Amino acid sequence: MPPLDPLALCVAQAPVYSETSDATIQMPSDAAGWAVAEMKRLLTSRRMRERDAVQAACRRASAMKMAAGALASLASSSDGMPASLVKYVAELTTTDVPIDSGIISRCRKWLATNKDEMMKCKTPLAMIASAAPIVDASINNKAKALDPTLTDACHAALQLMKVAKATAVA
Repeated sequence: MPPLDPLALCVAQAPVYSETSDATIQMPSDAAGWAVAEMKRLLTSRRMRERDAVQAACRRASAMKMAAGALASLASSSDGMPASLVKYVAELTTTDVPIDSGIISRCRKWLATNKDEMMKCKTPLAMIASAAPIVDASINNKAKALDPTLTDACHAALQLMKVAKATAVA
C-alpha cells in the first residue's frame, strides 16, 4: 500500500464550494430557496464553517424574502438603490409579494440614511442580506430556533455542491 500524502488527504477532506457569483443566483421563490442562496453566498464570500453558514442562512431566510419584496416595491422610486439591485429584484415586481407597508416604510428610511451600506456590498444578494435586519431584527438572535425544513434544504444543497465539485475534479 502506498504511503498517504498528507496534502492530498487535506485537500480531499476540505469542503470546496462553487466560485459562482451570487449575481448569477436566480431570485429564490420560497424561504428554502432564500436559505440556500444565502448559505452559498456566505460560504463563497466569507471564511465560514458550514454549520455557521447554515444557521445564519436559516435565521435570515424569511427576512431576506420580505426585504427583497420591500426593495422591489421601492425600486422604481428610490434613487439610493444601486442599479444591480434594482435589476435583481425586478422580477419580484411582476409577482404578488404581499409586504406590510410598515416594512416598506422602514426600508425606505433605511435606504435614505444608509446609502453607504448598500455601496459596501459586492452583490445584490449581499445588499438584500444587509437590509434583512431592518425587516426582522430577531435574525441576529443565535438562540432562535431554526426551521428544520430550511436546515434540511441547506444540508441537501451542501451535499449537491460537494458531489458537483467532486465530479468536476475527477
